[in-house]
Amino acid sequence: TTLRGVQQRFPALAGVPLPMPYPWLEGLDWVHERERTGEGFGRIYLRGELREHGGFRGYYLWAWLYKVPLATMALLFASLVVAWKRWRELSWRRDLAFLLLPPLLLAIHLNFFFRAQMGVRYSLLLFPPLYVFCGVLVTDRPRRPRRFRVAVAVAFAWLVVSALSWHPFYLSYFNEMAGDRTQTWRLLADSNLDWGGSEWYIRRWLQAHPEATLEPRSPQTGRVVVRANFLTGVLGDDRFAWLRPLRPAGTVAASYVVFDVRLQDLPTARR
Repeated sequence: TTLRGVQQRFPALAGVPLPMPYPWLEGLDWVHERERTGEGFGRIYLRGELREHGGFRGYYLWAWLYKVPLATMALLFASLVVAWKRWRELSWRRDLAFLLLPPLLLAIHLNFFFRAQMGVRYSLLLFPPLYVFCGVLVTDRPRRPRRFRVAVAVAFAWLVVSALSWHPFYLSYFNEMAGDRTQTWRLLADSNLDWGGSEWYIRRWLQAHPEATLEPRSPQTGRVVVRANFLTGVLGDDRFAWLRPLRPAGTVAASYVVFDVRLQDLPTARR
């Protein structure tokens, strides 16, 4: 409807060749339509709260707080400080505006106007210019104090170690702010946790743990394992809501949550 409206308002454009590949424009129109109508969203989840429509203002700020490595945040902050101190040397139009304004505008759009709140992946386009901006930390290195260079090296090492600690489940990565890794599903869900890439791991785990039950139809005792996105309810039902108050015993592939359910943990026993 958006592009049809443009055609109707500006009929003279009908004879003008597209200045970009048609599939690119078609994809942009498709994404905008899904974002406008909410088709395919399911529920929006943030910090234990589910919403059917509308989502959360500032959703991506929370997603960045938990999903962006803390070392990356530290390097970005240090870059801003260095750029501010070198304000007279750097050219705003040549060096900074191109790298900082687009991420800023996109961040505002994502947090206050964008309705597709299904994972940090929707904001990944924001980061490459900021990483280039971090280059101010490694220019003019002879002028930097030794402790500054050491701090930057430590931050880079921390970044690598933090990322590799989630190997090979990088999509499920959360930084150290999230705390206990068995509890990350209480903060964010959807593609922040899982996008269907863990089936092979859960099948292998179930073979090694035959006593476990995968997503039982009704509450039961024993070892129960549930896909995190079913547990949170973002995939459309609350049949595993009875498990949410319990403390997990572990995770599988960072996206399936394991519980050791006792008799007193069953919903009927809590009443």
